[in-house]
Order: sequence, then structure tokens, then C-alpha cells
Amino acid sequence: MSNADEVTVVIVPFLAHGHLNQLLHFSLLSTRSGLTVHFASTASHNRQAKHRLQGWPLSSLSSILFHDLPLPPISSPPPNPHSPNSFPTHLQPLFNATDLIRSPLSSLLLSLSAFSRRLIVIHDCLMSLNGFEAAAIPNIESYAFCGPSAAFLCEVEQLMKQGTGLEELMSPEFIRFIERRRNDVVTNSGFIINTCRELESEFLDILVLRKDFLGKPIFAIGPFNPVPMHNSTDISRDECLEWLDGHPPCSVVYVSFGTMSTISDEQAEQLASGLRRSGHRFLWVLRDADRADIFAFESSSRRLSAGFEKAVEGVGKVVRGWVPQLDVLAHRATGGFMSHCGWNSCMEAVSCGVPVMAWPMHSDQPANTRLLAEGLKVGVVVREWDRRQDVVAAERVEEVVRMVMEGEEGRRMREKAREMGEAVRAARKDGASYSTRQRNVKRRRSNRSDREPEPPQPTPPLLPPPLHPLRLSRPLCLLSLPQPPSEAPPPRLAPLLPLLHPLPRPPPSPHPFPSTKSPLPNHLPHPPPTPLRRHRSHPHPLSSLLLSLSASSRRLVVVHDHLMSFAGLEAAVIPNAESYKFYGPSAAFLCEAEQLRMQGTDLDELFSPEFRLFTARRRKYEFKSSGLIINTCREVERNFLEILATREAYSGVPVYAIGPLNPVPRHNKTNSTRNECLEWLDGHPPCSVVYVSFGTTSTISEEQVEQLASGLLRSEHRFLWVLRDADRADIFTTESSSRLVPAGFEKAVEGVGKVVRGWVPQLDVLAHRATGGFMSHCGWNSCMEAMSCGVPVMAWPMHSDQPTNARLLAEGLKVGLVVRGWDRWREVVAAERVEEVVRMVMEGEEGRWMREKAREISKVVRAAGEEGGSSKEALDVLVAHWRR
Repeated sequence: MSNADEVTVVIVPFLAHGHLNQLLHFSLLSTRSGLTVHFASTASHNRQAKHRLQGWPLSSLSSILFHDLPLPPISSPPPNPHSPNSFPTHLQPLFNATDLIRSPLSSLLLSLSAFSRRLIVIHDCLMSLNGFEAAAIPNIESYAFCGPSAAFLCEVEQLMKQGTGLEELMSPEFIRFIERRRNDVVTNSGFIINTCRELESEFLDILVLRKDFLGKPIFAIGPFNPVPMHNSTDISRDECLEWLDGHPPCSVVYVSFGTMSTISDEQAEQLASGLRRSGHRFLWVLRDADRADIFAFESSSRRLSAGFEKAVEGVGKVVRGWVPQLDVLAHRATGGFMSHCGWNSCMEAVSCGVPVMAWPMHSDQPANTRLLAEGLKVGVVVREWDRRQDVVAAERVEEVVRMVMEGEEGRRMREKAREMGEAVRAARKDGASYSTRQRNVKRRRSNRSDREPEPPQPTPPLLPPPLHPLRLSRPLCLLSLPQPPSEAPPPRLAPLLPLLHPLPRPPPSPHPFPSTKSPLPNHLPHPPPTPLRRHRSHPHPLSSLLLSLSASSRRLVVVHDHLMSFAGLEAAVIPNAESYKFYGPSAAFLCEAEQLRMQGTDLDELFSPEFRLFTARRRKYEFKSSGLIINTCREVERNFLEILATREAYSGVPVYAIGPLNPVPRHNKTNSTRNECLEWLDGHPPCSVVYVSFGTTSTISEEQVEQLASGLLRSEHRFLWVLRDADRADIFTTESSSRLVPAGFEKAVEGVGKVVRGWVPQLDVLAHRATGGFMSHCGWNSCMEAMSCGVPVMAWPMHSDQPTNARLLAEGLKVGLVVRGWDRWREVVAAERVEEVVRMVMEGEEGRWMREKAREISKVVRAAGEEGGSSKEALDVLVAHWRR
């Protein structure tokens, strides 16, 4: 099979020029990646798309294989310029006729699928029935192409949910058409949108949470259109470009209302008068909306008042045919664009750096207008949407033209438009939009079964938080190293025992004690530097288990810690397996760590050299996951999740923020199995106790223990202090050393303070009514538990992600206070500072305000995991995707 046949792409556009235009641009972009691209539409619309090609040489069309799908004759009434609704209702018979191409398209897809390893069908979202056809063919994946802006997609879904407002944007017939199409929607592999994060990051982030898009990769890979440069030597140039050549830079207003809008004769007269009164040069495309077949019907020639064109000769030009809009906008003479704000026109204007005079007519255009004028500040509104039935007077036209083309406000708008143009063009070159498209092409063209990578030998995983929210009808299997048979499991884990699959241990080795000289967990063992891959006759134990489970499952979903990346590789070679990475740290740290890696600095302050080598080896064995699972929620880390979506390592893969994973227990005195520290807490007033714990991977020095003890004593506040060494490699076979405090300390604080040297149920402690503050290392599990319980944090970061988490709590969410700045991490914190911080959190106005803020965050975080919350919805979508 040739490379061209490996992956074949079929493009199925909607039968309207704006949709044909976008997907033809996308087709040409795809051919540049070496893909075979088929463009399937009716004969008339294929001809229309080719006839109106802009920005590309005509010879480029030879790289696309066009397929003419048969369409019976249909009625094609002319547009009505006097209709009370600006929507192109005259095209509704054509829209309805798209159902008739379903059968011939199905035959085409079946035929092409027989000669391709994978057939990718990219269909307009208004042609969703074609995704339905694709779903029935085993080696086909379908992607929905959304032509409008992300802003409009957010708005229209909200309006459909409310059941009101759409009738202002579209005709009743078209609304019914959309509703029928929504019923045809099947599970797509993703969505493709002609936009970029530089323009619409906020709306793209909202889309990720919407029901129709949740859990699917969204590829924002615009602008599709090329940005041609002015070239007066091109002998095939349109005459309007020759006319523009004779005018100074940025001096001409380009006026065009697209291919699907028609203005009334009265409005045409007012527009003509306003343009003339403005005294500015203009190029005005005055034509009716397209009909169903632009070749079978001539457009009526629109007339203006006698003498107008003679009066503006040399200054203004009226064109009644089609013009190459992209070339006009890219021309140096064009200084402003009076537009209906169809999304194609918006993207072309922005990518060419031309400010817009926004005059929305219908559909997505009001939403696009608000985006340009209010959001991006590159446009001004000609007529507000709530006055859409009014004729725009000549005086308003004159005012808007002068506003954009003259004075300080116009200068700022043009400058902003130029800046935005540079940003959008950069997105197509090396930025997120271009990279996302290229990476997706490479991912789809790679054949995973051809690879036999050698993963490192498994090491003890960092145990993730409980997986209690995953209530699956399918079995859930948990993998870990075996527990010694002499150690009885806790009763609460009894239901999970049949699901546990212990993996063989590596050869035993002595487990060193944690060092009190460094906060880094250097004592935990790392795997050998050389990856150990078993021979095929003696397969890797995890590989054997996955193969065994896959034989009895329709789909095997492998969720692995990101530090166990070899599990994703093992899953990649099993046809019915999917792998998902679980990230334990915060999204804030994931953003920062990647930035530091790119810069090649500062990671040495967060991790030991051995652990940095370990993670570097792990990254070599990473494989493209089906998704990323993070123990956070959008309510806490929205900004960082948005940044993650733009990063190369995470772009193009769905991110499921489904935290908090921890349950939030309720205080219960009657539980006979409660830990003794909870019994101790029962004897203290609400919010009166400081809980002190530095997690399971940090050990503080003897000197620091003394200063901390002294500070707690001096603060005169109640405290529960967990004083223990970091875990060793095997917590069951090696005892922790018993840490000592200054002589007489425990006697002196009896009744007020308690020192615990073993493990405590932290979640129950934080949820206890007596707990009023948490002095913590700020591991992400501890942060999420503190937030979900509404307890303010005294942040004392030790290593890894903890400095980032400390900043997030203290500076971002305002629910914490930093005990020691990270730039002083090597220093011993004095007793005076410990006392000061405890008093700040537990006393006075600042402490009261911080506790109140922590309670507010708690409500938000808990709501995220409940019905209707962002994390619950993300989890539901993830599980539904697994069950698909």
C-alpha cells in the first residue's frame, strides 16, 4: 500500500459559498501535509468552489480529487431584498435537498474505505448525516467542521437550551433544519474550527465544557485562508485590484455584505449617500445573495440613484459581480471593511489586519460583531442588533466611516487590527493552530502496531487519590506491587481485593532512610538507567496482564500515572486498548514545569538530579494518549487549564479535569473505628486547631523540628502535629525512625497540642469541625483536600510542584499564607515566623477573611463534583466515551 493510501481524507461541505470556501482552503492546507484529499459535493457547488478560489494558484486545485454527487433539480427562488428577515430563506430548498446526497456519498465512502488503511471524513456540522454514514464503516473516523466562530457556537447552544432567541438570528425553517441535523449527530472523533486561540481562547475554553463538545478534542486551526501579498504584475488580477493600485495605502473602505445577504433598495440609497458624504474612497460590492446554482441563474443588477456613480468617479467604485475578497483585504490601499461579519469575512479581515465596520444581518453575525467590536477592539458597530429592522441612515454611515478612517480612535483601531493580524498569521506559521494541525496529521498517519518501543522496567507508582467516582458497569482493575502476605488489608478495601493484580517485585535491595539534610525524597529508589524489556517469549508482566484482559473485553481502558508512561506504550500495541494519563500535580505546576523544561532552568531547585534523569527517561517512552485526567477542577484552575490546552504536549488531546477525587467525609462521633487523633479533636472548639503535616515524601531536619515546636508553643494555639519521616520504598517491611522533639515539649503542651508519629487519616482531620488551619508542604493532594474541606493553608513548600501550589493558594485563590518564600527554601524557618503565621491565620481580621474565602472556595470545589458541576460533567463524558 502506498503512503498516499495510508490515510485518505474526504471533505463534505455544506452547500453554501461560505462553507464551500472554508473547506476548500482546508483541503488545500491538508494536501500540503502529503495527504490524499477528496472533495465531495454536487457538480454545481464543486464548480462554484473552484471558480471562486482565492489566494491560491489555480494549479493547486489539481492536488484535490473532486467528486460530483448527483442532485435532482430543485426550486431556486431569487432573494427577496424586502423580506423582514435578512436570513437567506430563498436557499432553504437547497438546504433541504442535502438529504438527497446521502446515498451517493455512502457509496463513495464505502468505495474509498476499501483502498485506505484509515479514511478520515471531515463534514460540515450542517451535514451531520454524513458522520452517521461514516460511523457504519469500521476504518473510518469522522470529524465535524464548525464554520461559525467559537463565540457563536457558545451562544447558539445556550439559545437552543433556552428555547428562545434563535428566531431573531434565523428563519423558522432553518431552525427546524438545524434541529433535524442535531438528531443525526453521532460520536465524532473531534471538532475542527476555523479560528485560533489568539482570537477566541475564552470561547474555546467555554466550548470544552459544553455538552456537545465535552470530552472531544477541538482543533482550532484557523485561519484557513492564505494571506496573499499585493502584486501589481499579476496579469490575471481582477480589475478591482487594478483600481485599488491607484490609491494611497489604507485609504479605501471596502464594502461587502457577503454571498447570503441582500439589502433593500432604500438601504442601498442611504448607504450610497453616506459613503459619498464621508469624503473617503470606497470599493462597494453591490450584489444580491447567491441563488442555489450561481451558474444557472443570473443575479439581478442593483441600481443606484441617477448620477451617483458619475459623482464618485475616481474616488468610489461600485462592483456588481463577485470580487476576490481576500486579495482586496490584503491590498495595501484597503484601510477599512464595512461587513456583514460572516465568520469567513471576519477571519480574513483579522488575518489581513483590517478594522471592521460591523453590520450584522443574521445567523452568527451578531455574535461575531460583538467579538470584533467589544472583545478584540478591532471594529465598530454600524447598527445595533436590537435595531436590525431599521434602515441605517446616511448620517450613521458617514459617522462610522469617519470614525474608523480618521482621528485618534481610528488610528488606535487600525493599530490594534494590525497587531491582531500579526498574531493570527503567527498562529498559522509556528503557533498553536498550525502545530495542532500538523501534529494531528502525524498522529493519524503513524501506524502504532509497527512500533516495538522498549519501556523501562516498572517501578512503584505514586499512588493516585481514590478512584471512588468511577462507577462503571465494566470491571475496574487496579495494578500495584504486592502487599506482603503477613499484612492484612484494611477492611474498607475488602471489596477491591478481587480486582487487585499484584505485579512481580524487582530484586530486593536495601531501602535507605530519608535524609533530614534535604527536603527532596532522594531515598526512594529509581529504576536502572537501561530500560529492561523482556523477550517476546517472556513478555513484560504488565503486557501479559493487559493482553489477558483485552481478550475478554470489547474495549480495554488503561489509566496510568504519567510517571508510568511505559503502560501507555504497552496499551498502544493492543488493538482494542486505549490509554489515558493521570496527572497528580496541579495544572498550575504542569504549566510551570513545561516552561522550565523548555528554558532548561530551575528544575534543579525542585527535583533531585536523579529524579530529573528519571522523568527525562520516562518522557522518551511516552505515547500519544487518548486523554489526560487531572485531579483539579475548572473552578480552581481555569486559567492554567486554558494555558495547558495551548501547550504542545497537551494540545489536541481531551483534558478531563475531574477533581476533587477525594470524598469529603462528615464528622461522626459514633464511628467505633475512628483514629485516636479524631477523638482528640472532638474535645476542642470549632476552628481552633492548627493541623501540621508535611506529607509522605518530605523529612525536616532536627533543627527545624526544634524551631517549629517552639513556634507552635509560643503561638498559644491548639495544634495537631504529624511528626514523621518520609515514607520509605516499602512502608510495611521497614520501620520509620521515631522523631524526637525538645525535652519536656509534649508535657508542656498537653491538652493543647498533640504530636503524632504515625500515619493519620488526613481527610478526616481536615473535615473535622475543630480544624481551623493547615500548615502544609502543599502537595497537590493536600491542597485539594484542604480546599474541598474549606481550611486555609499555611504553605511551607519542600520540593517538586509544591512551590507552584503554594503560590496558587496564597496569591491566586487567597486561601493561604506562605510560611517561607521559595527563594529561601534552604533556610531554617525561625520559631518567630512560625508563631507569626499561626497567629495571622487563626486570629484577627486577616485570618477571618482568609477562613471565609476558604469556605467559599470549598463550596465551589464541592459543587464541581456534584450533579451539574464541571468535574462531574467531565467525568460523565469520560466514562461515556469509554462505554461508547
